[in-house]
Amino acid sequence: MSRRQYAIYENGALARVALFNYITDPTGASDYTATISISGGTVPSSVKVKYFLSDSVSTKTNITWAGQTLGPVHQVDGRLKNELNVVNIACDTTANTCAIPVSAPAFALVFIAPSADIATVTFPTTAATNTKNTATVASGVLATSNGMSGKDWRLGGTSPGGNVSAAVQASNNLRTSIWTIIGLQVVVMTGIYL
Repeated sequence: MSRRQYAIYENGALARVALFNYITDPTGASDYTATISISGGTVPSSVKVKYFLSDSVSTKTNITWAGQTLGPVHQVDGRLKNELNVVNIACDTTANTCAIPVSAPAFALVFIAPSADIATVTFPTTAATNTKNTATVASGVLATSNGMSGKDWRLGGTSPGGNVSAAVQASNNLRTSIWTIIGLQVVVMTGIYL
C-alpha cells in the first residue's frame, strides 16, 4: 500500500491522525486529500498539521519536519534549524469533516485535540569531536582483545601516515620467513655456516 492512515487516541478520545503517502512523484499526480470525520462526535473548527517532507522516499538529505531540518550531512548537532511551520487547516463543521492534503511523498501528523506538545524539542550533542583520528583504544586492551598478544605484530591503520595494514605486515612476515628457510637450506646444502 502506498498510502496509510492511523488514528491516535489519548484517554479514549481521538487526539491525532497520522497520514502517510509513500509515493515518489514530483508531478503532483499522486498527491491525495484525506477526509477525516468523527463518528459520534464533531470535528473542531480547525486542525493543526505538521508535515514531514522530502524529494523522494529514499532521500537522505533535504528533509524537513514542520519546516525544520537538522542540517546538512556532517553538520548535524542534534538541534532543529529554521522556523517551525505548523499548517492550520479549517474544517467543515457542517459536514463534520476535515480535508487534509498529503503530497507525494509526505507524512502528515494532524492534531485533532489542542496540544501543548506541538513543537518538537531537541537538544545539542554534548561532545565535540575532531574530524578524523578520534577513536582510541588502550594498548593493553587492544593487545589481548582478539586472542593474540599483539606484541609480535604491527597493527595496521587507515589514517594518513599510519602503520602499514595488517595484511601487508603479514605478507612481509611471510616473505621474511620464506627467505630465512631458503637461506638455511642453502647453508645446510653447502656446509657453510656463518
